[in-house]
Amino acid sequence: MKKQLPKPEYWQDFEDLCKNLWGQLWDIPLKIKKNGRSGQSQDGVDVYGVPKGEIDFWGIQCKGKDSYTNAQLTEKEIDVEVGRARNFKPKLAVFIIATTSNKDAKIEEYIRLLNVKHLQNDLFEVLLFSWEDIVDEILKRKIVLDYYLNSVNYNQEHGFSMSINGIENSDLILSPKYNRGTITDKIEQPPRYNPRSTSGSVLNLMVDGFGSSSKKTMLNCCLLNFELTNIGNCVIEDWKFIVDFGDGFVYVDIINSGWKKDLNYHIKSSVNVDNLKVIFCDEKPLIQKDIRIFQIWVTPREEHYETNLTWKLLARDFSIDGTIKVITIPNYEEKNRINEVKYNYEIKGPRQYTKPMISYT
Repeated sequence: MKKQLPKPEYWQDFEDLCKNLWGQLWDIPLKIKKNGRSGQSQDGVDVYGVPKGEIDFWGIQCKGKDSYTNAQLTEKEIDVEVGRARNFKPKLAVFIIATTSNKDAKIEEYIRLLNVKHLQNDLFEVLLFSWEDIVDEILKRKIVLDYYLNSVNYNQEHGFSMSINGIENSDLILSPKYNRGTITDKIEQPPRYNPRSTSGSVLNLMVDGFGSSSKKTMLNCCLLNFELTNIGNCVIEDWKFIVDFGDGFVYVDIINSGWKKDLNYHIKSSVNVDNLKVIFCDEKPLIQKDIRIFQIWVTPREEHYETNLTWKLLARDFSIDGTIKVITIPNYEEKNRINEVKYNYEIKGPRQYTKPMISYT
């Protein structure tokens, strides 16, 4: 998971941020300009300039979105702004749509296809920078980061971090475990007489069981340890943390919730699971350097695939959200099995099987 920054609350602040950031990206901090003033026709361009080393103008359209409603950029909005930008004079070489919306694969595909049509018709190139892309560029440039954090229009006192299984700055990799191999039937053999034996039964290897007192763990389930930390210098109040697993998992369940050093303490308002969405909240405020943790079992699909886990923190006067790429790589242990049957007619041909690996403790 990459470090997150709170989104600007007002579109004017986002426009100022874009001007500052792209002034650094283009190496023209004194030559990049806003286009006109509020209320004037801008031909789809809020900020423009000629990047260092280029000869043609590049333009930026700044699309701020409300993070509380999780509003997203739409194809219709893109068509409208691109159409307006074609009227900008002089002709643009590159048109950038910068948005506080989170990354969206469908919108990115739409931009790519639109860009192909433009290049084929000798029109400007179209680029999209979603909020995660913008944060990546801000974090690479201290002068822009300092500007962002010190601006009076940003809630710079708040800070929040979240890790899963101790991971903050990379993709989360899950490795559910399975047995797989070939099942072969054979006629069971009569047990040999053993005067010391108290039972003549033969263990059927297709049955898992080591006594009712054993603790059984399905190893195709993966444990996720969530750790939430207030890294700012003010209290986070009236908050809740929401994780949406989308359609990337078969099953989600709660293990426990509590303080970092006391896993037996269960928070009153605790954790709720509803249709693969987890809501974690607490009546107590999250004070500076405070930590909350909770654990969740998830069952990935039985295949090698990638999916996105989205999260957001909603609090009084503060919100932040993010997306984590989850990569599932199943771990298979080859294990052929013999299935004992009593009669010949029960014998079937060899067949493949896959079964979750089980641990007993």
